[in-house]
Amino acid sequence: TVSLREGWNMISINVSPPEQFWMENEDRGPDVVLMTEQLRIDERHHHIIMMKNEDGLFYAPRWGFNNIPFWNLTEGYRINVDEDVEATWFGERIPPNADIPLEEGWNVIPYYPRYRLDASAPNFYVLSRIIDHVFIAKDGAGHFLSPRFNFSSMLPWRESQGYQIRVTADCVLNYPPER
Repeated sequence: TVSLREGWNMISINVSPPEQFWMENEDRGPDVVLMTEQLRIDERHHHIIMMKNEDGLFYAPRWGFNNIPFWNLTEGYRINVDEDVEATWFGERIPPNADIPLEEGWNVIPYYPRYRLDASAPNFYVLSRIIDHVFIAKDGAGHFLSPRFNFSSMLPWRESQGYQIRVTADCVLNYPPER
């Protein structure tokens, strides 16, 4: 279950939805429109104003426009909703230490574990496995961490949230075990 606040949110899911959410002959990810249909009010109204991926592709239900080819389970998403609302997705749980490929530069990433992981300085445990490549990471509330300056204002990372991370090289994130 993902709680969405009115306005912009950065979210992720940690399950792989069942076949009914995947487009025919699609092996890359579920269909964005099908995945968000639960937020539709009626034929003409939807709680989602806009949903964006890290590349700037977007889904705008009110305009009947979607150019996000599929819901990439290794990415987080930004969603702007018209009021506080909850969405629930089900499916096979994605392992907490599953690979999350990151490209040099900015990425919007999912958070797979069901447990919280510490993001405080000086250890930055949540990103400790790739910390040498992390320039900065941010949450949807504006908190951030910067290993270069040994600084963090971030709360522990948690389920259902998406995070922005800027890395200095291509790498693969695997979340560490619960402490």
